[in-house]
Amino acid sequence: AINQDKLGLIIAAGGTGSRFSKEKHKLFSELNAKPLFINTLMNFIDIIPKENIILVINKDLEKDFKTHINQQLPNLFVKLVHGGIDRMHSVYNGIKALPEHIEYVAVHDAARPYASAKLLLDCLKMAKSFGSAIPAKKVTDTLKIADSNNFVKSTLDRSCIWKIETPQVFKKDELKNAYEKAFKENFSGTDDASVMENAGYRPYLMENLEKNIKITYPADLIT
Repeated sequence: AINQDKLGLIIAAGGTGSRFSKEKHKLFSELNAKPLFINTLMNFIDIIPKENIILVINKDLEKDFKTHINQQLPNLFVKLVHGGIDRMHSVYNGIKALPEHIEYVAVHDAARPYASAKLLLDCLKMAKSFGSAIPAKKVTDTLKIADSNNFVKSTLDRSCIWKIETPQVFKKDELKNAYEKAFKENFSGTDDASVMENAGYRPYLMENLEKNIKITYPADLIT
């Protein structure tokens, strides 16, 4: 059985947060009197060796990230890695920076501060059984497909549609190879699971009933 020492965690914090605010970067906005990304980090630092945690950041904001970490978590060594031109290149930079002995890797959005340690461990457990695990929620709304003029074309069968979350857990070598294949083919995916799908894998969806929203707008921070 694999233990948490073999699990690497990549926290994707390289985005611009432009939809949130022009004045303040989303990840530095406060939740529970701490910067948003600090809340996210604190959920996992007790269950994963600190040298297995990679925070992928926008290099222009490195000084700000370091300042916040030193103020809030002074004894925490987190490896900061610069992001790439998009999320895919950023995550790949994170994978390359993981210690050699890592077998499984979890990729998590820094802007999801409610994902718990239990959720990550449940995903790891499922990934051991099924090769990967993606937390997700079944869609409860009715979903329509519209044309370019906003007229309804059809209604989707929502019974097999899921909203995808993070942390997403995969075997490290498989994820790394899937990314290299994606870059070679100029494939663009919005999450790690889609990169794996492109490489021929069928990621396993694990239903998550806990709150796990991605903070996108200021109103999302009002709890």
